Amino acid sequence: MIDIAELLTVERICCNADVASKKRAFERLAEILAASDVAVHDEREIFDALNGRERLGSTGLGHGVALPHGRMPGLQQPLAAVLTLTAGIDFDAPDDQPVDLLFGLLMPEDCNEQHLQILAALAGMFSDAALRERLQAIAAEKLSAADLQPVLEIDRQLPLGEVTKETLKALEQLEPTGMENPQPVLCSPDVHIRHKRKVGGDKHLKLILGDGRGASRDAIWFRAGHLMDKIPGRVDVAYTLEADKWNHSKEPQLHVVDMRPAQASSVAEGDRAYAVRSR
Repeated sequence: MIDIAELLTVERICCNADVASKKRAFERLAEILAASDVAVHDEREIFDALNGRERLGSTGLGHGVALPHGRMPGLQQPLAAVLTLTAGIDFDAPDDQPVDLLFGLLMPEDCNEQHLQILAALAGMFSDAALRERLQAIAAEKLSAADLQPVLEIDRQLPLGEVTKETLKALEQLEPTGMENPQPVLCSPDVHIRHKRKVGGDKHLKLILGDGRGASRDAIWFRAGHLMDKIPGRVDVAYTLEADKWNHSKEPQLHVVDMRPAQASSVAEGDRAYAVRSR
């Protein structure tokens, strides 16, 4: 029987974290784990271990729970951290439900059998509906109504007509982006949805966006195929900006992070009212 108390301390439990993506959640877990007095790696190394394992397949268990894990050379004992979120995030979980409870686990590099035993024990533990409900109730006790509003921080507002190759080149000067230098999240308000269709086995959305003044830009929204019929004709759209590598062109393409029905002609930086995506 695995004793969770041997893996986890109160200092490595963070409730109601305000993150909007899997990447940001892993960054927060890495911060917590790196601060441990038994950790021998920095935040970047821990993030890379968690993210590297996640690239092999989602560690989402279902029912809003995920078990991100990784192995670290030089680590002398298993190390865990718990992160609960104010709003669920996409995790490619087997039940397609957003995740709002993450149990992060680091294991010594050579502990193969113990690693599997701990993972199996944790998966069994989180399959207990009563336990999940109790954990969610504990987190809910600390939440206000405002905390339950889905959140997304915007770095810069940009009219759609100003999304150009020059803008893309300017953003490339900020690279490399990562945990200490996150990729900027931009927002274009009052954008028209000119065309939308499902791609990638109906999992993703391909969009053509316009501003009503002649500007038109391609966009992709990953894992949002189920939202196609919920998107209104005019939206405020939040996104990161990247080159359209799929078509081997250097045209800027919006990678949608979230969107909401158009609220006004401007959106303040740090706006927190995005809610089209079910979290």
